[in-house]
Amino acid sequence: MNKKGIELSFNWIFSLIIGAAILILAIYVVSKLIGTEQEIQVAEGSAEFGNLLHPLETSLESGSRPENISFNGEVRIYNKCKTTGQFGVQEISLVKKQGIGKEWPEPKDPTRLATKYVFSEDVLEGKEFYFFIKPLQLPFKIGDIIILWNKKYCFVNPPTEVEEEIKSFNLDTRNIQIASDLRECNKNSVSVCFSTFDSRCNVFVDTTNNIVKKEGKILFYDGPLLYGAIFSKPENYECQVSRLLKRGAFLAKLYSEKSALIATSSQGCSSNLQSDLNVYSNTANAGNPKDLQTIANLAHTLDYQNQMLKCTLWEER
Repeated sequence: MNKKGIELSFNWIFSLIIGAAILILAIYVVSKLIGTEQEIQVAEGSAEFGNLLHPLETSLESGSRPENISFNGEVRIYNKCKTTGQFGVQEISLVKKQGIGKEWPEPKDPTRLATKYVFSEDVLEGKEFYFFIKPLQLPFKIGDIIILWNKKYCFVNPPTEVEEEIKSFNLDTRNIQIASDLRECNKNSVSVCFSTFDSRCNVFVDTTNNIVKKEGKILFYDGPLLYGAIFSKPENYECQVSRLLKRGAFLAKLYSEKSALIATSSQGCSSNLQSDLNVYSNTANAGNPKDLQTIANLAHTLDYQNQMLKCTLWEER
């Protein structure tokens, strides 16, 4: 038997085993490093997008001009709304795709925002996104609603005030088309039909009763919440409305206390809004989106009463 041959074969097999072990170890280490890098990028992306939202705020005017958010590569924005806690919370996660054919990393460690209200689909995917902000006055300012989207939309026969607002905000240059007939809508756009129901429309808006029908659900709206209902996943919309109502209930209590203080002050001011503000607060505190129209009616009455006061409780709309 050739001793050298056996020794050579053994060395060759041993080298293969060692080489395979090193390769497996290298793959394991690289995969761990990639996984860690993905987690870092996910966390950084969520924080980065959260930071964009922090300074966004409007005055009591009509709202902000629309803005673009652009990224170098494909990203996913995850929007999650929760009603837990006193006023609920907004959770935003952003993940970046690692390369062609790669799987999307799971969103982790979302940025949590207690005073932001982002109305959008649950998941948005792409390189460019659009948003604009509208203050919600009901009747006092409750908060700023942020409308976020990147799909193409087609508004069919919108009322004059909606069409004028879209044009004045230059929304028609940001994936929003205005059409007089459904057949004019661009291909693959989300059709939003106003007043005239058509089963071919993705979204139907009843401006007489302030109702939006989307994905088989009926959503009540008031004022700028119209856009929230159109651009949002219905579940996201109702969650955000619930959060806003709870915040409105808290503010109504504060204004009720302010009203009582004014009544006992020596400034010659008087106010008898405590009772109506308490009714508003008790109704809104349930956070039920179906109560929105009732609360909107109370808000309109309170707004009129506030304007009649010598010393108003909040700034007029």
